[in-house]
Amino acid sequence: MVSSKPHRAFDELPVEILDTVAAFLELGDIRNLRLVSQTIAAKSGRGTFKRYFEKKTINWESATELQSFVQMTQPQRMGCFLKSLTIRGTAPTPSHTFAEEIALLTEALTKLRHNSVYGGLQFLVLTVQGQKILRNAHMEAFTNWESVWQTACKTLEISSQALADSGLSVQKLDIFGSVDLCSLACNKMALLLECVGLSKTLFSLKSLSLSLSHHIVENVQSSQDEVHEVNLATGQGYVDDIKHLLKLCPHLESLELHWFNLRTYRLGGAELEEQRFFSKIAQLGNHFSNLQHCRLEGIYTEGIAILAFFQQTTQLGSLTMRNLNLKSGTFGPIFDFLTNHLPHLAYLHLESLSEANRICFDDPGKAWLPSTCRTNGSNELTRTGADCQRAIGYRFFKGSVKGSVDAAKWRRRQTLLYGPPVI
Repeated sequence: MVSSKPHRAFDELPVEILDTVAAFLELGDIRNLRLVSQTIAAKSGRGTFKRYFEKKTINWESATELQSFVQMTQPQRMGCFLKSLTIRGTAPTPSHTFAEEIALLTEALTKLRHNSVYGGLQFLVLTVQGQKILRNAHMEAFTNWESVWQTACKTLEISSQALADSGLSVQKLDIFGSVDLCSLACNKMALLLECVGLSKTLFSLKSLSLSLSHHIVENVQSSQDEVHEVNLATGQGYVDDIKHLLKLCPHLESLELHWFNLRTYRLGGAELEEQRFFSKIAQLGNHFSNLQHCRLEGIYTEGIAILAFFQQTTQLGSLTMRNLNLKSGTFGPIFDFLTNHLPHLAYLHLESLSEANRICFDDPGKAWLPSTCRTNGSNELTRTGADCQRAIGYRFFKGSVKGSVDAAKWRRRQTLLYGPPVI
C-alpha cells in the first residue's frame, strides 16, 4: 500500500538536517549539492560549507591568487566568512616593485573590511617558505637564510602597507612566530612602523607573536665570518623600534616573543644591544597589565628585567619560557615571584634555561640531555593548576654533555629554533 503522506522535497528540509548531510561530504560534493537550487545553496552555506572558508593561505607574489582572493571577498561570497588569513612569501623573492600585488592585496583586504560577517580578521599570519637545509654526516647547514630573511622583509612590507591602506581590523597578528628558520631582522621593524594608518589596527590588537633576529646586511655572503660594524647608537635605535611597536599595542592579552641568532661570536656592541632587546621592553611600566598568555623563547636578558616584566603581568594564566638566558642575576627571585604572586597562573612550562650555567630542576623527571653526571635533573618543568603555586627548586647542570644520538638531535633542534645558520 502506498503511503498517502506527502513527501517533503530535499530543499524543504530544515537547515540543521542539510548541514548534517553536508558534514559527511567532501568539499567538491558540497559544491555540487549547492548547485541544485538557490534554496539548498543558502541553507548549506551556513554550517559545514562555511567552515571551509574560515582559513585561507595566499602567496602574495602570485597576482592570480590575489585576483581570486579579491573575487572571493565580494559581497555575499564565501570569503566573507574568513577568520584566519596566512600571507606567505616564497624565497627567493623576485626583484621588482610588486605594485600590482600590493594593489590587489589592498583591494581584497578593503573588501573584507566592508563585507566580513565578523567585522575584520580574527587572525593574520605572515610566513615564508623555501628554506633549504643541507644535511650530511658532519653538519647541517641552512644554505639560503639570507634570501629567506629578505623575503620576510618584503612580506612584512607589502602586508603592512595593504593592511594600513585597507583599515582592516585584526585581533591576532603573527609575524613569523609560527615558522622555523625565518625571523624579522630588527633593523627592518621600521617597515611596519612607517605605515601610516597602521596604528589603529595595532591599538586594538589582542595577540602578538613576533620572531626577531640580529640586523641583516644586504649582499654579504657570510655574517659569521665577517664583522659588520653597526654603531651602538644604531643598534639602540633598532631596539627602540621594537619597544615602540609594543607601545602601539596597549591591549595585548597574549604576547609571544622569539629571538633567532644570526651571529654568536665576535658580536659588536650593537649586536649585543639587539640581542638583549627584552630588557627595554621590561621598562614599559604597566603596559602589559592585561596579559593572560606569554611565551618567551631564545631571549637574552637580565634577572632584574624579567622580574620587572612579570611584576606587570599579575593576570597571567599561561607562561612558557624556553631557552631563556640570564646574562646577570639568577632565577631564584623570578621563580619565587611566579609561584607566590601570580594567582591566576594555571599553566607553566620552563625548558632549557641558563644563568651562569645551564640549570636543571629538582622536580622528578628524566634528564633528557645525556651528561657525565648521573645526578642531573630534568631540563624542563611543566605544571598545571594548583601545582603552579608550588616552589620551584633548581640546581646547576653538572658534568659535560655526552656525545649521543639524543645530544646530536638536541643540538640540531637548537640550531633550527635559535640559530645561528651554519653556512
